[in-house]
This record gives sequence, C-alpha cells and structure tokens, in this order.
Amino acid sequence: MHFQQQQSLHTAAIEQLQQDLAGSRQANRDLQEDTDWLKGCLDESHRDISAAQDRALEQTSMAKTYKQRLQQAERRSVEVEEFALSASRAVASEIRSLQHQMGREMEAVQQGHEDLLNHKTEQIRTLQNQVDLLEAQLTDLSGISSNLMLLQ
Repeated sequence: MHFQQQQSLHTAAIEQLQQDLAGSRQANRDLQEDTDWLKGCLDESHRDISAAQDRALEQTSMAKTYKQRLQQAERRSVEVEEFALSASRAVASEIRSLQHQMGREMEAVQQGHEDLLNHKTEQIRTLQNQVDLLEAQLTDLSGISSNLMLLQ
C-alpha cells in the first residue's frame, strides 16, 4: 500500500506541477503582453520625444532668426535716428544761414529803398526848383509881354 500512496502522491505532485506549469505559462503570456505594451509605450514616447526635439530645434532656429532680425532692426533704427538727428542739425543750420542771409538782403533792400527814396526826393526837389524857375521866367515874360503891349 505504501507504493500506491507514493504513486498517488507522485500523481498529485505531477498534477500540481502541471497546474503550476500552466499557471506559469499564463503568467509568462501575461508578462509578454505587458512587455509588448510597455515596448509600444516606450516606442511612442521615443517618437513623441523625437518630435518634440524637432519642434524645439525648429523653434530655436526661428528664435535665432527673429533675434537676428530684431538686432538688424535695432541697428537700422539707430542708423535712422542718427541720420534724422544729422539731417535735423543740417536743416537747422541751413535755416539759420538763410535767416542771416535774408536779414542781410532785407537790410540791403531797405538801404536800396532809402537810397532810391533819397534819389527820387532829390529829383523832385530839382524838378520843383526848375518849375519855380520856369514860373519865375513865365512871370518875367508876362511882365515883359504886358510892357510890350503897353508900348505898342
């Protein structure tokens, strides 16, 4: 009977081992599915990271381009400010020069008017003197003419 007991124990042990083996195989399949799922997640994460790196590189490149353009715009702005300041100074200098020139020209015109007025006044006096002389001569001639008429 001892043999049957041992055989029965061995059979039970083999059945237990077969069940354990089936459970282990199921656990391996589950583990393989989990591993495959994790590999898929890891691959997707790598793709996401790669895409994010590509976007970051593109944005960094765009930021560098915008920074360069901003620096160029700032340099142009400074150049324009310097040009505007220089032009403003040149215009102000030209205005002052023109004002001085106009002042001198106005003085010359005024002096010319005064000289012309003096000359015309002198001509009027000369003409008035001639008119006075002619009137005196006319008066003399009238007197002579009256005397001649009386003599006749």
